[in-house]
Amino acid sequence: MEAPGLAHPSRRRWPGRAEGQDQFDPLPPEAVLSPTRRFGAHVRSLRTARGLTQDVLAERSGLSTDTIRRLERGSFSPSLDTLTKLCCGLDLMMSTLFMGLELGERDLARELVDLILSRPTEEQELSFQVLCALFRQLDRRKQPSERARKTHDSPTR
Repeated sequence: MEAPGLAHPSRRRWPGRAEGQDQFDPLPPEAVLSPTRRFGAHVRSLRTARGLTQDVLAERSGLSTDTIRRLERGSFSPSLDTLTKLCCGLDLMMSTLFMGLELGERDLARELVDLILSRPTEEQELSFQVLCALFRQLDRRKQPSERARKTHDSPTR
């Protein structure tokens, strides 16, 4: 019996299927990685997304480079202490680490929140201001193209 939300990757539900169709698409056996190898691939994707080498992550985490290599290869199951140190080095909460693993992809919104929460209050405020300025600039860039599309789509008189 599978725990809710912890379906084996070869039995994932696919949303949007017509009612009555089989909701599960089994994957070929070679496509299903062991849990430790999936975890290792997830850790590698988090590390590379941050532009960190294995050596830098090891230093930030207080773990050995060999431990990081073995984690990424999926050659051992880490202890809770190792996971805590790893999350510290990645600026992640453990729940975000495992949510991304379960989803099979990184959860960028949660990672961003974790990163900001790992900083002192003054830096959190500065991060907020920078993001607000960035989003205002992005919104300004969208406006001319939206106006052009509305003009193009409106009926001629």
